[in-house]
Amino acid sequence: MAELDPMLPVRNRWRADGNGNITVRHKFWTTPSDESHDDDGPLVGQRLAPVLLVYADLMASDDPRVRGVAPEWRRRVARRELDR
Repeated sequence: MAELDPMLPVRNRWRADGNGNITVRHKFWTTPSDESHDDDGPLVGQRLAPVLLVYADLMASDDPRVRGVAPEWRRRVARRELDR
């Protein structure tokens, strides 16, 4: 198990104000090593998280612009991935 990077709070500009609301959890999935690049862009073949987790994160956003991207992302990426 990898150790927590002590620079994580600095890079993400977390601050301590007494009412902490950030929970750091250990990664609970592994990325298959046999993924390949796709025509949709360089990151499709280097997925860092399962498609369902990405879609849930988009839908859970407080930003309506991010939530608005979720259906299009699902049509383009998740459906193709789930059909494999």
